[in-house]
Amino acid sequence: STSAVTAFLARRIFHILDNIKYISLGNLCIDKCAFRELIQEEFTADNVLNEVKRLVGDNDYREQMLDDYADIRQSLGGRGASRAVAKAIIKELNNQ
Repeated sequence: STSAVTAFLARRIFHILDNIKYISLGNLCIDKCAFRELIQEEFTADNVLNEVKRLVGDNDYREQMLDDYADIRQSLGGRGASRAVAKAIIKELNNQ
């Protein structure tokens, strides 16, 4: 459970930095809400259940999310990007 102090601080930081729309990497990558961010007191069993029901029951919602996930993968370099970055890091470390 999130403490009231943590929730207050998070809201205060987002208020100060009001141009920040998202906190999750996926949504930040494509600068849109690919998936609902259940943050602090919004992360409840009811909200999670409602999102799951919507994903299962609303084909358009699910398809849009899958399309957005494809955009997120592409923004991160597509398939194999993590492996390529890891190899580049290892190569750089071996050269030092």
